[in-house]
Amino acid sequence: MAKPARWELIDDGTTAYYRFNWPTGAVHAFSGRLGGFSDPPYDGLNVALHVGDDAGRVRQNRQALSRTLGLPAGDWACVNQVHSDRIVWVGPGEDMDEDSPTGVIHADGLATDLAGVPLAVFGADCGLLLYYDPQARRIGAVHAGWRGTAAGLPQKMVEAFIARGSRPGDIRVALGPQIGPCCYPVGEDVAAVFRQRWPFAEAVLGPSSAEGKRTLNLALAQRLQLEMAGIAGEHIGELGLCTSCTEALFSYRRDGGRTGRQAAVIMLKIEAHR
Repeated sequence: MAKPARWELIDDGTTAYYRFNWPTGAVHAFSGRLGGFSDPPYDGLNVALHVGDDAGRVRQNRQALSRTLGLPAGDWACVNQVHSDRIVWVGPGEDMDEDSPTGVIHADGLATDLAGVPLAVFGADCGLLLYYDPQARRIGAVHAGWRGTAAGLPQKMVEAFIARGSRPGDIRVALGPQIGPCCYPVGEDVAAVFRQRWPFAEAVLGPSSAEGKRTLNLALAQRLQLEMAGIAGEHIGELGLCTSCTEALFSYRRDGGRTGRQAAVIMLKIEAHR
C-alpha cells in the first residue's frame, strides 16, 4: 500500500522549496519567497517575469532554483496564465517560454511525457497543483484560482492523463500553497458559480457574513474534484499553507497586488540506459 503523501521544506540558504515524498522518477518543487536576488516588493525568490520585477533578477532566481533541483540549464516550459481550463501538452522541440518568438500560449495547465523538460506554473494566492504518474511516466502542472477550480481544471488534468493511458490509481497530485478560507471571502456571484457546477459546493463555502460574503476553501474544492476523478486520498498531498497568512510566501491580496510569484515546477528525470 502506498504511503500517504508527506512534505518537507528544503532550505540551502540560497533557495528554499517544499517537496513531497513522491517516487524518485521525477523532481518537483513548490518555491516560496525565501532566498533569491530580487529587491522589494519582489523579495526575494520571485520567479515570474510578468509582475514588474527586473528580468535579469528573475532569471537569476530561476537559475538558482534550477541548480538546487538539478534541472537543466535554460528556460522552463511556461504559458500565459489566463484563469482558463485549457491544458497544453508539451511535445518535442516546442518553445514554451514566455518570451517565445513563435507566440505566447494562453493556458493554465501543462503536461508532458517527455523527460528532461521542466514544467512551471506561477501564483501568489491561486492554487498550484502538480501531477505525476510514475508508471506511465507522465507529469502535469496546473494554475487554478477560483475560476479554474470552478471550471474543473484540477479534474480535467486527471482526465487528460487517463485519455493518454494513465490509471487513476497510479496518479499522484500535490496541492501547493494557496490562499486559505481564513483569508478568502468571496461574493454571492462566486458562490453561485460553484453551486451551479459542483454538488459539494456547500462543503467548500463558509457561512454568510454580515456583509453577505462567503469564505471559499479552494484546496478542499480541488481535493474533492480529484477524488471524484478517482484519485485515492493517500495520493493527494497538501501543503496546507495559506499564502496570505505565511510571510515566507507571496500573496497578491496581502501584499496589495504588487508582489512576486512562487512556482510549482516538475520534471521527469531522464532514465539512464542499461
